[in-house]
Amino acid sequence: MVELLVVIAIIGILIALLLPAVQAAREAARRISCASNLRQLGTAMHNYHSANGSFPFGAMTDNGYRFGAPEWPGIHTALLPFLERGEMAEGFDAVLEVYVAGQRVRPWYPNEHAGWLGTVRGNPVPCYLCPSDGLGGATKGVNGGSMGGPVLLPAANYLGLFSGINDGDAWADSENPSALPKERQAVFGINRGARIRDISDGTSCTLAMAEYLTGTPADVRGYPYTNRAGAKFLYASRTPNTSAPDLILANPIFCTATTNQPDKNLPCIPTPAETSNTVASRSRHPGGVQALLCDGSVDFFRDDIDAGLWQSMGWMCDGFPTGSIQE
Repeated sequence: MVELLVVIAIIGILIALLLPAVQAAREAARRISCASNLRQLGTAMHNYHSANGSFPFGAMTDNGYRFGAPEWPGIHTALLPFLERGEMAEGFDAVLEVYVAGQRVRPWYPNEHAGWLGTVRGNPVPCYLCPSDGLGGATKGVNGGSMGGPVLLPAANYLGLFSGINDGDAWADSENPSALPKERQAVFGINRGARIRDISDGTSCTLAMAEYLTGTPADVRGYPYTNRAGAKFLYASRTPNTSAPDLILANPIFCTATTNQPDKNLPCIPTPAETSNTVASRSRHPGGVQALLCDGSVDFFRDDIDAGLWQSMGWMCDGFPTGSIQE
């Protein structure tokens, strides 16, 4: 019996020693896969630029108004044809044709786009998802209530960097460009995507996309079909994985006491001031986040990166080129 107990104790110790190593190996593999996803997006962005003369528009609205229909098109829909997801791109194009014909079509009005192709609804795009997350699901839908209920669309862990430090700046960048200094412009905007020659700080010094979390199934974080922070907009105003809570609209599908989960790196404070909405890049990788630079490369940025340096890399022509930041 004594010998048996000794053997059991030794096996227990070995398991305790091996389990962290196994978990670390799994996370290393997931991080490699995440970086591969971002590289795919970078290649798609450059192919889009070759075909259209600029990077994709960050968002699309009527006459630049922040919530003008159709609102849902953006980086993620524009890149689909360059990610070998042409069938989904055709589905979104079918809805856009309905919009052009004069009908209002946005994801939270399901009765207005019953003709969407089946390849769009409920169909995830794997390279939009970080394998270390998954909390919010591969597809997400807004609980529209009186608007007709949820519409499941591809979720995304990778969001584009938008101008300024909050939604007020991003909206001003499109509605009244002169209201926002050129030095605070990012690569993406409403009805605008930068050209390579616009990035005066250098493509290897400017952030294009970075990680964010898909939140909980109950909120729209990681649901890139509405023009708000955390859904489609990401800012470099705060360092990665900061403990400071994200400022998100006080709304049942945005930020509530239920969706505020600091223990899961999902801290948020509901704010009635929509213009102050802002979110920091977040991931489930220990110690930092991965981000795509405008030259198509991917770097890992530590949580303790200098705040001024990180913000400078989020703006494309502020006059402070920083060089590529390696781990």
